[in-house]
Amino acid sequence: MSKKNLELTEMPMPKGVAKRWRKKHHGQIYYFRGDYDTAVKAWHQKLAELEKAEYQQQRTWHRTNFERMREWCRGEGLTADVDALAELLKQSDEELSQHWLFYSERERGIWSERLHQLDQPAKTTPTTIGQAVESFLARAVVRVESGTYAPGYYDSLKRALNHFADFVGRRVGVGSINGHTLETYHTEVERRIKDGWSKSYAAGFLRMVKIFVGWCYDTELLDSLPRNMRRGNTSLTIDIGKMKKPTFSNEEIKILLDNATKRTQLYILLALNSHDPDRHRRASAGTGGLGKGSHHAATDKDRRE
Repeated sequence: MSKKNLELTEMPMPKGVAKRWRKKHHGQIYYFRGDYDTAVKAWHQKLAELEKAEYQQQRTWHRTNFERMREWCRGEGLTADVDALAELLKQSDEELSQHWLFYSERERGIWSERLHQLDQPAKTTPTTIGQAVESFLARAVVRVESGTYAPGYYDSLKRALNHFADFVGRRVGVGSINGHTLETYHTEVERRIKDGWSKSYAAGFLRMVKIFVGWCYDTELLDSLPRNMRRGNTSLTIDIGKMKKPTFSNEEIKILLDNATKRTQLYILLALNSHDPDRHRRASAGTGGLGKGSHHAATDKDRRE
């Protein structure tokens, strides 16, 4: 018998070692020992077992499929469909395979997608502070992509919440956040001011954390909102005081005008003119006519005048 007609492929073996044969079937390789006729007989027996198993699998596939369809309907609350599929499953495997043929190609595609969703792992509710922060930030990323949040705002959220999670403990249960937790963190942030943080930077961290805790309460990760977060309670704030408005003296404005391009001079004069119509005439005649004092963005006095 020529090698081309052999069902099995002989494997090279050392002298004195019994022959060994192999067969590749549906991507799987099977090995057999002995002479060729013995190996072929063993292969035929193995092939019969494989075909029987494949046939049984095909017969039961439709039953398994309809059972999963019933599970999907139950999850969606479709009681009538659940009962209908329960009746259908009383039929034999052969009848179920025939019933599947009644579905159109489009209907089969729809069910294939539904059952694929059924196979996806369920999204678990965050239980730790670390998980809750990750969930909150993931939501914020989507809002950045949709244009609702600015990228800079997201960066501020990320810095503040990661700092909070690292301080409190990422593995601590999110449900344990209470007024004392926030008070302790407030103390930590105030301590950071002594280390060099600006008051406005520290206040921003506290503001972001309070937004996060409010979200935890809204999404029912917290059973109750800490009392020191209730409206009117100022115990978790940092007084940054009134920000001083930047001002420019007449001499500084003269320097700006002397060193600016024509276009920039126009911008400067327009800014001054927006709060004092007469100032433009004085400035156009020479900066010496601006008068004494300093100039800044609109003040209450400017608006009254």
